[in-house]
Amino acid sequence: MALTFDAATKELFGVLREEMRRTEKYCWGICDLVVDRPGRFRFNFCYDPPKRINGIFDEESMGRFERYLEAYKAERTGE
Repeated sequence: MALTFDAATKELFGVLREEMRRTEKYCWGICDLVVDRPGRFRFNFCYDPPKRINGIFDEESMGRFERYLEAYKAERTGE
């Protein structure tokens, strides 16, 4: 099942990005939100320009989606 963001979630991500830009004087181009089954979450920020939005579909920008499940399992089991 794919996770989709509603308008309120997108707006809150925009508020977060703007607040971080205001306080840190730069803003992130990519934010990955990782949510675990028990409800724990973490944010991974990248300050490079977003590749997929700029038409770059290389291994770095797309490959992680192909390996996501295996990486997730390995992270949880310590393999």
